Formats: sequence, C-alpha cells, structure tokens
Amino acid sequence: MDPKCKFPTADEIDKLICAEIPDKEKDPELYNIISECMIHGPCGSANPSSPCMEEGSCSKLYPKQNVKTTNIDKEGYPVYRRRKDGHFIEKNSFKCDNRYVVPYNQTLSLKYHAHIYVEWCNQTVTEEGHKNLQNENTPSSKDEIQDYFDGRYVSACEAMWRILAYPIHYRQTAVLPLTFHEEGKQPIYYREGESAQNVMDHDSLDESQFLALFQLNKRDEEARKLLYEEIPSKFIWYGEEKYFFRRKTRTFAIWRINYVPPTIDDAYHLRILLNSIRGPTSFDHIKTMNGVVHKTYREACYALGLLDDDKEYIEGIKEAHFMCSPKFVRKMFVRMLLLAVLSTPHIV
Repeated sequence: MDPKCKFPTADEIDKLICAEIPDKEKDPELYNIISECMIHGPCGSANPSSPCMEEGSCSKLYPKQNVKTTNIDKEGYPVYRRRKDGHFIEKNSFKCDNRYVVPYNQTLSLKYHAHIYVEWCNQTVTEEGHKNLQNENTPSSKDEIQDYFDGRYVSACEAMWRILAYPIHYRQTAVLPLTFHEEGKQPIYYREGESAQNVMDHDSLDESQFLALFQLNKRDEEARKLLYEEIPSKFIWYGEEKYFFRRKTRTFAIWRINYVPPTIDDAYHLRILLNSIRGPTSFDHIKTMNGVVHKTYREACYALGLLDDDKEYIEGIKEAHFMCSPKFVRKMFVRMLLLAVLSTPHIV
C-alpha cells in the first residue's frame, strides 16, 4: 500500500472510526442509530445468559477499557478512544457507556441505518493448517475439510450473490431421448455367445418403449390426446418394467424423438408423422389418413400435407433438357439425388 494511503496516527483513525456514544442533543439521528444498532450487550454480570458469554466472560471482550485517546498497542492493533464522558444508553434497565460501543463509521451508519462494524486493519496475515502434534507424520492427520474452512475467503461479490439468493451453480435443462422404430425392427439385446434360438425365445423380444406407447394409448384416454414428445409430461417410462406409469410429481425436462437422417427413408418419414399424429395405437394407425391405410410412411406424409411434391425440380429438369446436353442433365439429376432434395425420385 502506498504510504499516503495508510493511517499511521491516532488522529487519522479517529476521522474514520468512532467508539463513543454521540451527543443526543447535537446529533439525535446518529444517537438513535447507535442506540439501536451499535451497542453490545449488556453482558457479563448484568446479563450472564447473553449469547456472547463463554465460561463466565464475554467472548467479544466487552466491556472495553476507558481510554482518553486512540492508540496502537504493542502488537499493532488499534485501541479506540472511549472516554469517560458520562454518556450512556440504557438497554434492558442497564446503563451502557462508551465501553459497550461497537466501532462504527458515522457516514455509513447515517446512510444505511444498520449494524456496520468497522475496524482499522493494517496487519500481515498468515495462514497455517491445523497440525496434530501426536500424529503429524501420519497420512490421516491432514483434515482437508478443516483446511478448507480455515483458508476459505468470501469476497464481497460472493457474499452479496449469496445474500440475494442468486443461483450459485450452472444448471441446464435435461434433454432426454424418445426411441422409436419401424415395425418388426425394434432393437434386440443379447449376451455374447448366446445362441440365436435363445435370443428368439426372450420374453422381452416384443417389448420396447415405442410398442409400450401403443399400449398406453389403447388404455388411457388422456394419452391419446398427446403427441409422442408430450407423453413424458404426464407419464413416466420405467425401462425395467417396459411400462408407462402416470406421473405423480411434476418435473420439467425436454424430450426429443431420436434424430433420423433423410437417407433412411421409412424411418425418416415415420419420425415426421410422430411429430404430427396424436395417440397412435399401431403402425397402421400412423399410416392411416382419412380412413385410408397407405403402404408407406412417405405416402402418409403426402396425404397429410407434410411433404411438398417435386414439381419445381421436375420443371427444372425439363427446362435443362432443351438448353443443355444430356450429360449435364444426368449430372444435375445425380446431384439432386446426392443432396436428397427429391421426395419421389423414382417418379421423376
């Protein structure tokens, strides 16, 4: 610290810190604040049950000694001026004089009307971990938890953050997957070395989260009003029992149906339908539009108006046919296939 910023004399300290009762007639506002917020006790023989009492004496070392002027003791700590001037504040029928005043700053007290304990500090601080003299050479003697509390420092920013109850840790909304599959293509799990016949005999062969959805929609009227991704808001999936149960507690999470690339034609269009159809009870139900069961999920998407036709691309190929070479037209068509922009390339 720069020397001009230090306060080495008692007069400098007295300009900032006071430990005396203000004059009630000259400064009534400050007097009332100090009376309410900055008087310690009473404790000692006047109040043995005070919270600060430990083994018959005050743990905060009150009452202090009366001194005429502020001074620095041999260890470098300030001893604030506490004159015997006859001023006192009565608390619980006990007259507390300057010996019971908690050091304060007049400006801060007047501004915030609160208990603000102010000290003059100009000491060298060192930190030493606790040592067990009997077992200091053994690994178990180190108490990491105690070392953390001994060395922990809470800055003003962190203190205000906690007082205002702002979130301390980063939180992210859970995003959970919803699985689905085409008819007869549900995943099968088996142990290494298990025979094919044993795998086919598994009781869980026809069980999956997606098939359990069909059963839920058949038995529950409310479920039939929901999209697949809305089901977890009302029901919870138990993987071990392969069953959807009605949710008892309300929790927030985002559920997403597993992504499928457009190159996997049937599964891709099945996923499109699952984001639009409520309460499906079977694979045929998903492909049924206006009473017609379509052969593929792609056709069902067309019937539901979820896919556009390839008219624009067809017109582009026809136009190129009159202006460009056959080789160029074939390359353009192949490029459309590679980019998967055609919905029905076999018709084009």
